[in-house]
Amino acid sequence: GQLPESLSNLTRLKVLDVSLNYLNSTIIDGIGTLANLEILRLDNNYRIDDDGNVESIGIYGSIPDLIGNLSYLRELRMDNNFVGGSLPTTLGDLKSLITLRL
Repeated sequence: GQLPESLSNLTRLKVLDVSLNYLNSTIIDGIGTLANLEILRLDNNYRIDDDGNVESIGIYGSIPDLIGNLSYLRELRMDNNFVGGSLPTTLGDLKSLITLRL
């Protein structure tokens, strides 16, 4: 499945955990509007079946620059996906960040 853009309407959300859901999605640009977000887990959405076939490529594409707007973010996990590209310099704006797994 895809991450719906409507997630960006949940402005009071503190935890978003869609790990282990085997999504095939980019990171929505609206993620930067979730100003109260403290934990963002998008990890482990890549999946290979028992025969070695890819069932889900997981989260792919680049990390949006607006991720730097999440000033309360303490934990960001995106490992075991196909996130690529350059890391946005706005990651340096995440002063509350304790855990980063890419």
